[in-house]
Amino acid sequence: MEKIYNVLLAEDDPEARKHLLKVIQREGFEVKAAENGRIALELFEKERPEIILTDFKMPELDGLELIHQVKLLAPDTQCILMTEFGEVQTAIRAIEEGVLDYVKKPIDLEQLVVALGRAKEKIDERMTIPFYPAVLLAEDDDTSRVRLVRVLELENWKVFSAKDGEEAVRIFEEQKIDIVLTDLNMPKKAGLEALGEMRKISTDFESLILTGFGDESNAVNALRNGAMAFLRKPIDVEEMFALMNKAIEKLTLVRALKYRSRDAELAKEVIAGLRATAIRKQISPL
Repeated sequence: MEKIYNVLLAEDDPEARKHLLKVIQREGFEVKAAENGRIALELFEKERPEIILTDFKMPELDGLELIHQVKLLAPDTQCILMTEFGEVQTAIRAIEEGVLDYVKKPIDLEQLVVALGRAKEKIDERMTIPFYPAVLLAEDDDTSRVRLVRVLELENWKVFSAKDGEEAVRIFEEQKIDIVLTDLNMPKKAGLEALGEMRKISTDFESLILTGFGDESNAVNALRNGAMAFLRKPIDVEEMFALMNKAIEKLTLVRALKYRSRDAELAKEVIAGLRATAIRKQISPL
């Protein structure tokens, strides 16, 4: 059974809140939003989400005080702070006190996705939750599509299906997808074109190509453009699962490397902050 992760978003700017809400939902989270710190704390007391994403400066209760109150109620809550220029040192001090990460404004969406991924990873480690990927299958042949969906769902994976490339891109825009399994030749939008548009939305996924007779050159182009492998039709189910599992392993490894890289970056920032504080204390007048 797929784990649903709940996020509480605290952001006083209406446009930023609306945009972030869509981004977080697209990443597969359930989200509740609050326009100030006081309302966010009230929502937290009722809903107890596992993750909080909060702006630093907010009316009634600022982000740091909100996080402080949340940690008193539920110490395992994963907290991410959004900061503006000049607030980085405050964010680093917050990390020393248990905040997981910070994201600078204007928000870099890739950085936000990494921060949310690190939060999920911490929750999974504590609760030993297995990873069930979300799979998007794009196949215009109805019989093949229905058969493959049934086979994929036997693994307890979350499966979305599309009958053409245009529908596949629309689903990708709306849902968090881990693996794309797409035919090359489809109506409305070919597989390569659809994959290209998906990569403009997010690069945090792996893709496998379904090829028919005579598609070898297109399959090679797909590999050059980021696809992990291709499967010849008619599809050998055992081969498909072997490649799907390799795709999952690769995706998990790539994400883990991003998370560890961010861990190391934050550690360096914290150490630099501690050193700067120590130096200031040494040279300050008595």
